[in-house]
Amino acid sequence: MNHRELAGMKNAVKVFSLSLLLAAPVTFTSPVRAQVVPTDQTAQVWKQASSHFPALQMAEYLCRPQGSVALEPNALVADSSNDQEWSAYSNSGYDYWDAKVLANFWGQDVSQAKARIGRKVLWGGENKAHLAQMLLDARIKALGQVENLNFYAESGFSYDDVQKLSKFWGGNAWETKLRIERNLVMGDSHLVFRALEYAKKR
Repeated sequence: MNHRELAGMKNAVKVFSLSLLLAAPVTFTSPVRAQVVPTDQTAQVWKQASSHFPALQMAEYLCRPQGSVALEPNALVADSSNDQEWSAYSNSGYDYWDAKVLANFWGQDVSQAKARIGRKVLWGGENKAHLAQMLLDARIKALGQVENLNFYAESGFSYDDVQKLSKFWGGNAWETKLRIERNLVMGDSHLVFRALEYAKKR
């Protein structure tokens, strides 16, 4: 197969893929954002076309980066769904420490917990109420493990910060670290930063 024929096949794939995307049903979930509706129609059209035109199968393979996997229509829908979950989490009012508490409670990493929070927010209703209750349960469980300093270890507070907070709050460095840990678990990191600002002014 020469260079000109290969280029022609690549162009055929691009044009055909664009026609599939344009043909896919679209619904508007907001005035400015559109979402591809999950459907098997696109997959069926692709299978029918590629069965009649084997060159499309070859061109798709040749256009793919080495070691990659062909992108199925359902994968596009999954990516869109993940974006919605992350967007819902970002606008939910839950912060990193909330996600961290829930991640430990659910046995997941923080990224998975953020997506799960976003999913429950999207579902709305009793799912949001259930999420709030789970966060409370997760906080209670985490408070029983404050001596592990799991949250303090990720907080970024320095030794100097701890010393200043110890003088401001009273108590030794260990007690200060535990107090920081409890505040992070309870979603009150802002109180620690505010106290540190006052402590630095002394």
